[in-house]
Amino acid sequence: MGKPSIFSREYDRKMKARKRRKTIFVFCLIAVALYFFCRTTYTRWQDNYFKQKQEQSTGYLANGGDKDEGVSSKNNEEKEQVPETEPEQVPIITDKTLDLNLPNGKVIKVIYNEENGSKSIRNIVSEDNFLLFFNVSPSAAKAVVLDSAQELYIIDLEGNIKNISKTEYITTKGTKIEKNSYLQRNPSFQWHSTPKFINENTVVYISQMPWFQTKKSVYKVDINDVKHERITSLTSENISFDIMEEKGLKIKVDGAVMYINNEGNVIQ
Repeated sequence: MGKPSIFSREYDRKMKARKRRKTIFVFCLIAVALYFFCRTTYTRWQDNYFKQKQEQSTGYLANGGDKDEGVSSKNNEEKEQVPETEPEQVPIITDKTLDLNLPNGKVIKVIYNEENGSKSIRNIVSEDNFLLFFNVSPSAAKAVVLDSAQELYIIDLEGNIKNISKTEYITTKGTKIEKNSYLQRNPSFQWHSTPKFINENTVVYISQMPWFQTKKSVYKVDINDVKHERITSLTSENISFDIMEEKGLKIKVDGAVMYINNEGNVIQ
């Protein structure tokens, strides 16, 4: 578009419009130039940045980013040479088994390990599942075993087997109740249940004696003289043994927590 005549009535308006178009045109040129300049600069910076990150991730840039291989090699030579040591040899402990024939003709397998001449019972299994319960003594040298006939045995890794069952109960009136015959008539009755050691020589168990009903009590037996004694303070229809803790064997009686310490006394 040509320059308007100065004698035209529209001269001032057209000149202002022309200047405005020039200004817009120049601004657009500058904006385009800045766009391409910034894009090129950013692309170059981005390429350098990712290249540097890749070099760092591969460990190529060391010692503060110095790429000079001579400097890197020199620093490696100056590092203290640490002598290689042989890894500590951990002794391999393998399980062993001992077959024991119980007086009832059943066979149990005692699984144990041996380290530095010391043997420790780890588990006891039976092939036909006649084993109801077992518990290992604190020293792990012996265990108490309860079979399906509710017979209590103490076994050890020397092959010794000792029956510590309470074979009969005598009422206050002198009536004798024999264990095996009573269980034949009432096989669900708990004569002995969940025996556990409280020390090396004492086992406790839960029983439905002496009332021969649903109420239960706790007995302790010295495995040396096979003397059974009822703990009179532990009587309820809901009694269960828990784990051995520092205070003793944890017991739950109607939801309350008590303990039998290693001397056979009941404590809170």
